Amino acid sequence: MITLKIASPSGKIYNGTCGRVQVKTTDGVITILPKHVPLVSVILNGYVIIDNETKYEISNGMVTVNENSQVDILVMDIEVNKV
Repeated sequence: MITLKIASPSGKIYNGTCGRVQVKTTDGVITILPKHVPLVSVILNGYVIIDNETKYEISNGMVTVNENSQVDILVMDIEVNKV
């Protein structure tokens, strides 16, 4: 499982576990699965989809993936949509 945290200046948006996270970054769309290689990427105008269920529209942020399947996403602006 992936431990996922999404936060903005207004506070925590999401804090829990999931099986996969899809993120649209400045370098393209990436899918993060458990045991993903460490990564740091910028999100200018993109999205995050958690387990193909919840979609967050994001602008101005960053995503980090640690070797222990910890994913942290920090954003300035966010909007929640159901997929």
